[in-house]
Amino acid sequence: MAKIYQAVLDELASRPDVLLMLNTFKRDFDVTWARTRELHGTRVIAILLKPAKHIENGFGLERELLLIHHQYSSIQPRVLQVVDKILNEDPCRGRAEPLAFMLVTAAHDAHGEVRKLLSNATNPRVIVPFEDAECRTTTDEFFVRNRLAEFFYSRDLFDMSRPLASDVYFFGRHSFVLSLRDLMKSGENVGLFGLRRTGKTSVLLRLQRLFAEGKDGKLLYFDLEDSGLYQLRWWELLGRIAVELPGSKKGLVFTEANAADQFRAALTRLPKGLKVVVALDEIEHITPGERLRMRSHWDQDFVEFWKTARAIQNTNRQISFMVCGTNAAPVETPSFEGRDNPLFGMAAKRYMAPFTRDEVRQMTRTLGRLMGLAFEEPAFDYLAERYGGHPFITRQACSRVFESHKDAKKPLQITAKMLVDTELERDLHLFSHAENVLSVLLRWYPLEYEMLEYLAQDDVSSFASVEVTTPELSAHLRGYGLVSSAKPELSMQFLAHFLRCRQKLMVAVDADAGAVESQSDSDELFGRLARLGFHRNNIEIKLRRFIKRVLIASKGPARWIDLVLAAIPSERKEKLAGVDRNEILSDHLYLLDLLNVVVKNWPAFAHLEQQPGQLRVTKTQFEVIVDFLNRHREDAHAKCIEPAALTSVVLAAQTLESAIDPYLID
Repeated sequence: MAKIYQAVLDELASRPDVLLMLNTFKRDFDVTWARTRELHGTRVIAILLKPAKHIENGFGLERELLLIHHQYSSIQPRVLQVVDKILNEDPCRGRAEPLAFMLVTAAHDAHGEVRKLLSNATNPRVIVPFEDAECRTTTDEFFVRNRLAEFFYSRDLFDMSRPLASDVYFFGRHSFVLSLRDLMKSGENVGLFGLRRTGKTSVLLRLQRLFAEGKDGKLLYFDLEDSGLYQLRWWELLGRIAVELPGSKKGLVFTEANAADQFRAALTRLPKGLKVVVALDEIEHITPGERLRMRSHWDQDFVEFWKTARAIQNTNRQISFMVCGTNAAPVETPSFEGRDNPLFGMAAKRYMAPFTRDEVRQMTRTLGRLMGLAFEEPAFDYLAERYGGHPFITRQACSRVFESHKDAKKPLQITAKMLVDTELERDLHLFSHAENVLSVLLRWYPLEYEMLEYLAQDDVSSFASVEVTTPELSAHLRGYGLVSSAKPELSMQFLAHFLRCRQKLMVAVDADAGAVESQSDSDELFGRLARLGFHRNNIEIKLRRFIKRVLIASKGPARWIDLVLAAIPSERKEKLAGVDRNEILSDHLYLLDLLNVVVKNWPAFAHLEQQPGQLRVTKTQFEVIVDFLNRHREDAHAKCIEPAALTSVVLAAQTLESAIDPYLID
């Protein structure tokens, strides 16, 4: 039995009801601190609980856990602001677990109230809800432990797709963010570039919070992916920025003739000494060029906007600019259609480097322990090497790990061997994310994408020939962390795998005799469905031949069909009495039947595990591949299949074909 510290007893001497409630938590925690707080119009009691050893080990809690006693009949969103404030102040700062808290509330249906609260929150903490009445009346000694398990082990903290609007889940890059802040506070303009989903927007929002905390600066964030912004003319965009400046007058009209003067006047109203940074995210959307800009007027307006911005900045150093995008071309291109690019050389270039192994470890370990996943040290090496430190893809990979072990007893040790054994299944699901990450390169910077394809095929000479003529392209790829700096090779194993498979798919598309030319969206979809059916049907035909050959070698030419019949349901087997054995194999078995035949007779097929290199297929991999192919039957129902999903199907089919083709040679 743990204890309640004397200081807590003194603080809550007038609240015997709260002390009675805390007796329930004494089984698993020391109660070390308590304070009544009134914040954002909400009065709560904040309590710190130090976990006993069994809780520390069972739930990965390395710090104390905050408990909020909430005395209201409904839970309002402002309780999250209250928790933010308390966790960022002493004594909780650095002492309490930042990713989770417990909430004891007078509200009925605490579970439902918290679910509603979480559904509307951005990147919320794990909230473990209790109703005050149940805490004071329960006699179940596992009551608190079971509730922690219910909420810690059921939520996938890795599956976050939106930019991070708070510091709760912000991992890595702390020194990088501080260096960006210092650059901009000194009046420098900055260009921040990186692949999709590497956290560029999260870094901008983190900088915005840092400036707000410092009180001596303000970062204004504009997302140029917003059609309401990229449709504006250059002077209108300048006016939109001016409206957000501190001390700005309302109702100002910006025209092409007066925009510069109006903006200068707005800057004179800034508080003295306040540094303002204008951050323009997705800068490609207003960069000249048919592949880049979203509206043709930016072919001219881009130059006018930045000529004006540079002239304004020359006379007022309170303002600086930050541009953010996938590629550094907007700040590296000397001219557009014969006109000098004012942004050329105007900004210091910085790249979103991939996470280091230690940063991968910090993120994975921190989130995983609250989900009941204990990653062993070699597992961090695997994740860093396989997914190249790309934070989003790494999180999605770990999300698949969590999903595949959702029903396992927690806490669960995750080893490098477990990750290697489940690699194929995980990568099949991750290919759509790789497609998303690289789609901007494929669409806007195809030569850089082509250079990645060269390296995926170990074609170093072709890569080197492009690098010699246009070294800035390889500099981009190295800046992204996609190409190792020591020698030209892809630094992300998963991405190399994806690119090789995508290349195979493109070759297969060109070779398919029945493929139709894509004249419309419907034609393109028809072509994808046709290719899907071709690859799945082709592997089915080969698999039937392979099964027959292996079983004849195992059972003999007269009895091989017995092993097939033993693997299918009895009611179907009875209907096949008297049917020719070859007809049974060719016409009466589904793909899942073929899977069952192989799995139930695996000793006869175990030679697949003895093959060298990429030809090796384990029993688990065989099950994963065939099940995956069976689930992708969009062609049979005329449903849509996306290109990334088709890539995954082709990979699965080709992996299995490579393994069984040597046994089909006559």
